[in-house]
Order: sequence, then structure tokens, then C-alpha cells
Amino acid sequence: MIVTRPISIALSTVLSRGLDRLTWHQIRRSAFGNDTLGETAIGSLERPGWSARSFSALPEEIACLLADKANEAAAQSIAKFRDAVGKLAFSSSEKEPQELVSEYVSWNELIHNVYFKTVIFRKLVCYAIAHSPGFAPSERLKKSPEYEKLGHWIEEIEAPIVTSSKLKMNDQPHSLSRATSS
Repeated sequence: MIVTRPISIALSTVLSRGLDRLTWHQIRRSAFGNDTLGETAIGSLERPGWSARSFSALPEEIACLLADKANEAAAQSIAKFRDAVGKLAFSSSEKEPQELVSEYVSWNELIHNVYFKTVIFRKLVCYAIAHSPGFAPSERLKKSPEYEKLGHWIEEIEAPIVTSSKLKMNDQPHSLSRATSS
């Protein structure tokens, strides 16, 4: 008992630090968009790199709803991580540790993965497509209780934004402000 206690404390310390580093590494990779093995994000813009047009952020009401859904998924993943620590520590699997960790994440912890699991966001996409050239809204969409709100949200999203300078890959984030017409 006297001999095993110091050994178990040392082993526990080494394993917990290693697992902690591994877990935080995977969380950082996921948070920065490196959630695919073999890919490394090198920068981020407020718009796709191939597009010259920038859009405003989502309206606060829908952004908060998406964040809440992602937070719910994150809370569920934390519980799964706690249960999996033993399995990961003593796993003799042929899989890489990062692959094992990724099995315990649903990826709904990331906001960009919960968009289409949120009904109001799907309606927003339908509204945007329905009001694009060559399309028309269906009667069902027009009768939706959120129809008017969806229109306001699209106007808000499409409002021009002004950036403090032209953004390039690897630039530091710049503050964005909504353009106002005088």
C-alpha cells in the first residue's frame, strides 16, 4: 500500500496531463475548423475567400438560438468525455488518439454544424432562395408565422458592411461596422 500509492499518484499525474493536452488539442482543432484529420486552417475571413461580397452577421435572435443549440451539444460531449477518459487512457486500439477523441464528439458543438438542425434557420435559407432571381416563395412559406421576420432578417444580413481595410488571409481581425446611408 505504501509503495503503490506514490506509483499510482505519479502514473495518474502523467496520464491526466497527457489526456488533458490531447483533449485540449482536439477541442482547439475543432474550434478553429481543423476538425478533419490532415487539414490545417491557415486563416479566416468574414466571407468566403473566392467572394468579393461580405455579409453582415446573423441577426442576434437567430445567432443566440444557434449558440444555445451548440452549447447543449457541447454539454453532452463533456459528459461523454468524462466517461471515455478511462477507455482512452488504457486503449490498445490501432487508432490514433485524436481519432478516438473525435468519436466522442458529435460535431454539433460547432455552430456551423447546427445551422440545419434549427428549423428557423432552414426557413431563413428557404426565404433567401425563394426571393432569389428565378424563384418564388411557396404559399406554405408565405403563410409561415415568421415570414415577415425572415424578410427583415434577410435585409439585415444583406445590408452592406464596411471593413476597416481589405482583408487578406492571415490578417488580424478587423472591426466591422454597418454601412449607413445618409
